[in-house]
Amino acid sequence: MTKPLAVFDCDDVLCNMRAALYFAMRNRGIDIPVHTWRHYDLQQTFGLSIENCLEIMAADHVLENATAEDGAAEAINALRATGHRVEIWTARSWHPNGQSLTEAWAEREGLFVDQVRVFDFLQSKSAAMNEHTPVRAFIDDSIRHISDAHSNPYVGQAVLMTRPWNESAKNLNRAHTLRGFADMVIAQHSLPISSLRTPSPGAP
Repeated sequence: MTKPLAVFDCDDVLCNMRAALYFAMRNRGIDIPVHTWRHYDLQQTFGLSIENCLEIMAADHVLENATAEDGAAEAINALRATGHRVEIWTARSWHPNGQSLTEAWAEREGLFVDQVRVFDFLQSKSAAMNEHTPVRAFIDDSIRHISDAHSNPYVGQAVLMTRPWNESAKNLNRAHTLRGFADMVIAQHSLPISSLRTPSPGAP
């Protein structure tokens, strides 16, 4: 029997990249507090080219130094314990080691997922989901990705992770915490997270 799939975006969903990026920019004299970031586009937020932004992120090891979001491991373990396959889908193809770096980061942070998939920034995650049914749930901080998935009949729940840059989206399902997202997904099982067995790192 195919396990239902739960898909997590990585940056600013499972991974608190915004904090590491803020400090990298502040070190270069660009001090823009995270709560004022109103654009998903780094160029609009920092007034730099995308190439410059990515160079700074690579030079300061932003992806490597970022820590997991609060409740990330708990949410993943809860979903796996209720029979879900859990994957990370991230637009990190800009980094030459995006795949291996993300896999190593997840292991370091205790996020035991079934697979990491790396996408180009403009690639549609929703379109890829048509090949990976059943997709029970998907969470991302991108309005574009969640809007696309919301209208995809192959996706059960498409949930926007609340961040300052997506506050303008008023008509999408939201989660304010990863624990809240996991609760939404497992509600049909009538099991609160606190009652679930935590799987071991090698658990299927």
